Amino acid sequence: THAANSTARSLLCLLEGDAVVARKASAQGLARLAESGRAGRIASSKCGAVLPLMTAALAGNAGQRQAALDALGAIVRGSKDGRVVVGVASFGNGNGVASDANGARDPSTAR
Repeated sequence: THAANSTARSLLCLLEGDAVVARKASAQGLARLAESGRAGRIASSKCGAVLPLMTAALAGNAGQRQAALDALGAIVRGSKDGRVVVGVASFGNGNGVASDANGARDPSTAR
């Protein structure tokens, strides 16, 4: 999970950076990371990528918007293990816990 966290943070830096050409690629990278399994999905959501992806989905060119929407969908779906993450509750102190579609909390996601 350390590698997934590091990758997610690096991709987030690219997404938030000034290099417009890197935004689509970084959103695609976050989507691939989230689709890789549970650890990738958790890392993508916990690194703080959701709000920048939402911003990218509302701005930029069509390719950037689609890549951002795909990444958000991958974070929510969790295609490898079939779990759907509805949201990650943040408690203001950097701690968060993911919950699934039924509201069940996943204590392994707590920071």
